[in-house]
Amino acid sequence: MGVMRNSLRQAIAQEERAIDPLIVRHPRLFHGARPAAANCLPPGWFSLVDQLCSDIGAQLSDDQAGRFQVRQIKEKFGTLRFYWTFLHEDPPSEQSRAIEIEIERLVAQAFEASSSICKTCSLAPIV
Repeated sequence: MGVMRNSLRQAIAQEERAIDPLIVRHPRLFHGARPAAANCLPPGWFSLVDQLCSDIGAQLSDDQAGRFQVRQIKEKFGTLRFYWTFLHEDPPSEQSRAIEIEIERLVAQAFEASSSICKTCSLAPIV
């Protein structure tokens, strides 16, 4: 029983550390630090999330990236969850709202893709 618990702890720790390369690759989105909430990025979804971060980063100017923050990345019910915030002007400009809508679309697209990608090996499931 203790060996299984240790293996599970090691797997969880590995998934928590999996976000570290994203922080380095996408400093404008992570601002050099892990999100405050616990993160678990399964290895099979790394490329998916890396591409999502690249796509989001391409939408943001430097000023906008300063107002964007990744809050949490995790698996829930077998699909990707990518939580984020984007602080905009009050009232929000049309440009800020358009960016927010595009980010929502990109995250929804990654969520949908994650349902058909193995979270362990990144291959499509065999049906």
